[in-house]
Amino acid sequence: MAKRTLGILAATGAFALTASLTGAGTVQASPSKTLYGCPSGYICFYEKTSVKSRIVFKTAGNWKGGEFTTHAAFNNGKRYPGADHVRYTYHYPDSPEKNRTDCHTYHSTDSPVATPGASASFIERHVSKVEWVGSC
Repeated sequence: MAKRTLGILAATGAFALTASLTGAGTVQASPSKTLYGCPSGYICFYEKTSVKSRIVFKTAGNWKGGEFTTHAAFNNGKRYPGADHVRYTYHYPDSPEKNRTDCHTYHSTDSPVATPGASASFIERHVSKVEWVGSC
């Protein structure tokens, strides 16, 4: 009886620890798996115009500072009011003085096919700011 009680208590404690670790500090809900090399809950930016190319930058939270060059993006998040879309600031190489913004919605399923608005490929962009927001 004592062994059974200890086993139940250990299992309950492990479940509680897992629940508290997964919920603590989470900015947005995320799918259960990595897609296109992008971990769940992250926005990933890619070297070439394909989400199958090398990831050059990824973040699960807001970022500002420095600059990186990208040709594609994928938001591997799920619905989370207030923080499931990603708006980023960029400029084109030939006009560094003119900042623009783009926004990607969250990836809405665990399907390996990117949902519309969650990914995009584009000509070279130099990104200087990434922000998780509620809508585009």
